[in-house]
Amino acid sequence: SFLLYAKGVISVHKKNNKQAERLLTQALEIDRNNLRAYIARGQLYLSQGKKEYAKKDFENALRLGAKEAEQLLQQF
Repeated sequence: SFLLYAKGVISVHKKNNKQAERLLTQALEIDRNNLRAYIARGQLYLSQGKKEYAKKDFENALRLGAKEAEQLLQQF
């Protein structure tokens, strides 16, 4: 799960959003408790204007204890 997450983040930085979304989703399919993957995918969704998807990912991250998700959710 961590390797997929890491590859997903690298893809985000390379502006390969489709691949990043696929990799981060795969990471979450393996480990539904990967709060970093929720944050990263949520930020990706937000950058693409997919606000409802982003909000759901940030809410999942917050539920798992990610304090930074609180700030991210304030955008909604």
